[in-house]
Amino acid sequence: MTPDELTDYLHDAIPLSAAMGARAIRIEPGSVIVEAPLGPNLNHRGTVFGGSLSTLAILAGFSVVLLGLRSAGYQHRVVIHRNEYDYILPAERTFTATAGLDDKRWSRFVETVQRRDRGRITIDADVSCGPLTVGHLSGTFAALQPLQDEASPPM
Repeated sequence: MTPDELTDYLHDAIPLSAAMGARAIRIEPGSVIVEAPLGPNLNHRGTVFGGSLSTLAILAGFSVVLLGLRSAGYQHRVVIHRNEYDYILPAERTFTATAGLDDKRWSRFVETVQRRDRGRITIDADVSCGPLTVGHLSGTFAALQPLQDEASPPM
């Protein structure tokens, strides 16, 4: 999948990502980077709204899990189960979120999905503004059985 294809999927499946101007900029095996501009994410202080910072990190985590599952041959639905976001610094321009898969966690997760047809995995994502890390997300994502009659955007 290309970054443009992932962006299209996110905009179709999660309309908030389109409203934020979020887009995938890099996809590598086990890693995803998404970015969003300041404009649609502006708060009353002239910096990025905190909800936008955490949402972009969730989108990165969601994407890396979804793409990992698809690469492994699974069509499960992915949802955020729980998250904690640490706001480190304000972001004053375009910001990025990078999420990656830990090999050991990923192996256990895939084994659980294979055995139980569902599973949970904790993903870490860092949010940056230029060279500065402005936030960190630790999120637990769940893989749920695909709905038989669910129409989802093509991926």
